[in-house]
Amino acid sequence: MDRSNNTPVTCKKGALTPANPLVQGFSTRFRTWRASNDHTLSDVAEAVKVSASTVHAWELGTRFPSVDNLHTPCQYTGTPAQRFLAPLKGPPRRYG
Repeated sequence: MDRSNNTPVTCKKGALTPANPLVQGFSTRFRTWRASNDHTLSDVAEAVKVSASTVHAWELGTRFPSVDNLHTPCQYTGTPAQRFLAPLKGPPRRYG
């Protein structure tokens, strides 16, 4: 549990957490891309070779693709990693 905001943290020690602006930017932009392009969680999961629950966790910001695997959703969406990882402007949004 992240004591600063009482959100569960399912990342490995030293990994990115939901409070990190990179995670917030990625989760929001990835969710927006998927919804805008009418892809289901299952569509994305099958294409990037992860489970639908993993894609859902990415969108919630409770999990994050590893550095080694970040290129896969970027290639699938045609979005550069720099765009996905740019911090959001304004206060972070809470979903869930």
